[in-house]
Amino acid sequence: MRYFLWGLQILILAVGIHLFLRFVRTTRGNRLIRGLFLSVMVGVVGLWGLSRWLKLEELEHLLKSSTGFIVVGFVVIFQSELRRGIAQLGEHSILGLVPKAGGGVAREVVEAARALAAIRRGALIVFERETSLSSVLETGTPIDAEVKASLLETLFHPETPLHDGAVVIRKERVAAAGCILPLSEGALPSATMGTRHRAGLGQSEESDAVVLIVSEETGSISLAKDGTLRTDVAPEELERELGRLLLGRRSPTGEAAGLALPLWRALRRDLVWLPGSLLLAVVIFFIAHQGLQESREFHVRFVDGQKRRDKEPRAEEVLVLLANDQDQLSESRDLVAVEVTGTRRQLESLQGAVRGVLRIDQAAWEGGQISTRDIRWEDEGGLEYSWKAGAPPALYAEHYDTCSFSLVPKDLEIDVHGMNPRLQLLRENLRFEPSASVQVHGPAKELEKLKKSAVTLAPILAGLEDRDELRRRVDLHPALRDRQLSLVNDVYAVVPIVPVAREIGTLAIDIALVSLDPGRAAELERWTLPPHAQSARFAITTLGLIPQDADPAAPAMIERFGLLRRFVEQNLRVFVDVAELAPDGEGRSARVRWTWRQAWSASSEAQRAGLGRGEHEQLDVLLVSDAEVLLEPRAARSASNAPGASGER
Repeated sequence: MRYFLWGLQILILAVGIHLFLRFVRTTRGNRLIRGLFLSVMVGVVGLWGLSRWLKLEELEHLLKSSTGFIVVGFVVIFQSELRRGIAQLGEHSILGLVPKAGGGVAREVVEAARALAAIRRGALIVFERETSLSSVLETGTPIDAEVKASLLETLFHPETPLHDGAVVIRKERVAAAGCILPLSEGALPSATMGTRHRAGLGQSEESDAVVLIVSEETGSISLAKDGTLRTDVAPEELERELGRLLLGRRSPTGEAAGLALPLWRALRRDLVWLPGSLLLAVVIFFIAHQGLQESREFHVRFVDGQKRRDKEPRAEEVLVLLANDQDQLSESRDLVAVEVTGTRRQLESLQGAVRGVLRIDQAAWEGGQISTRDIRWEDEGGLEYSWKAGAPPALYAEHYDTCSFSLVPKDLEIDVHGMNPRLQLLRENLRFEPSASVQVHGPAKELEKLKKSAVTLAPILAGLEDRDELRRRVDLHPALRDRQLSLVNDVYAVVPIVPVAREIGTLAIDIALVSLDPGRAAELERWTLPPHAQSARFAITTLGLIPQDADPAAPAMIERFGLLRRFVEQNLRVFVDVAELAPDGEGRSARVRWTWRQAWSASSEAQRAGLGRGEHEQLDVLLVSDAEVLLEPRAARSASNAPGASGER
């Protein structure tokens, strides 16, 4: 039943809008008025819908406040047209549904047109239909005479002063002669057609009038209607065509076919206007429907604003903002029913949920029960809010405080199981940044308990991504957080990370005697290494290559140790440079030096073992034998080894 009533109301509105548009069509300047009316209606309705869809509240407010002024301005600007149209309203049968010209008028006009065409005398006759031609009549001379063929022939006689203008026939009478018609700007079908044809075509473009034109040049008869020109109409067809256009029937001699046929023809002509009228009626009905008052039930939950950064309520929330930051709401997860009364449009704008803010401005308030009568509801313009239970819900807040505590590094537990085993933490260098002093916020009674114990922190985890240092934001232990305690300031635990240093044994490398100064290369023949200094012993050290807890007896470690020792044997070059000796031969002590044939990180051995990729991974050696060697003169050594040195010859 409700939908039936809605449809009935929309139908009534559509009929009213359509009849108004038909009335506008009967006034002077109807096309301009009709165009402006539709533009205003479609523009206002379209912008209103767009503003509602995109939630453009400012634009919607402007439309609401200016629509009335637009309508008043429309009436003021076109008051003369509207006044003339209202005055003519009674002159139209059912707003112009029934044509005005009878069959006798058509016969008289056809007879006059046949006579004028026979003698090639120009004529221009306009038949007023639904659209008023008052503006055209004002340009001519009033006649108000019965339509007779002889009168029309006389009016278009070249010797009469009114023959150059048009004759307008209104309500079966010659209303005026010598009228000026608007000229069409379009192209004419024939070059023999002149101003008379252009004027007749122009009048048919601006109104629904039918214009009969008799050519002075050719004597042909033409009919203009709806911006189209039909030329060379035979006299025997002229009366039938006029009867069809003016009477709405095929027989030019019979009486009017009653009201049914004109109504049907008018309805067929307005097929384009009917959907538009119906659409406007639906939109107007929807706007009015939105303005009806009703009540709906919503639900809200009270939320502490101190725990929210945005300080904006969300759907189904009342955000409680306490004046003292040290206070906190005792929240409840239960939903509270609230009844909202307003227009349908206002209720639909809530989108199924209400929200509000309750602000407590008493800075000295130290907790207790909270009153809910000062809630500021969003979208409350014109809406009324009341609690469904009849009584406001009970809200309480607890007094909170903030105290300073110092963190102790030993109280922080660090899990290193996920860390790279070839790296290690320097726990003794753990520090807190920016300071070990922290602010703890929570219930005052819990803070008093915490002062009697230590501040325990939640464990932190070290991962593979930690290389140079471990940096983690610390937090209170979950047991403390369960007591509503929290850290106010951000504090980070920072622990340095270094590669694990391991020794994998010693290795003896032969010493080579060289001269890095080409100018002293001859001295290589002078010196030699003593037998006890033919090799140097080095300890092999690694950084980040061997895990700290690695077992040297494990097969994987034995293989890695062997790989590293072979690399050292193949790539470490140990030498003594004779160019470091004094040139004058005084002194024979030289330092043991060494160099690498290639770096460990770039070697194929490291690549095959998957090592050498970290920037902290290093392979090095440490000299554990004598750092200096006393060279022996080669001649002295040769002399001591000669056959005669022992007394033999």
